[in-house]
Amino acid sequence: GDVLDLCAEQARTFLVALTDVRLVVGDRLGLREDADADALDERALALAPDDPIVYAIAVYDFLTWLQETLATAMLPTAGK
Repeated sequence: GDVLDLCAEQARTFLVALTDVRLVVGDRLGLREDADADALDERALALAPDDPIVYAIAVYDFLTWLQETLATAMLPTAGK
């Protein structure tokens, strides 16, 4: 039930920050193209649940979801 209320400028700034962090995490995970993400998902299935890479993948997935959700909410048709 938590709500984060951002004005348009704050939302744009936050979206840029999310993009930057997501790019850094993706780079550290070796993601260069779409096929790399598929290969990483397969690799993650073979790792122990407490492997640090599994946590990094979870952070990357969360950042992706958050970025997409915010970008969608910023569309002119969102909320209408």
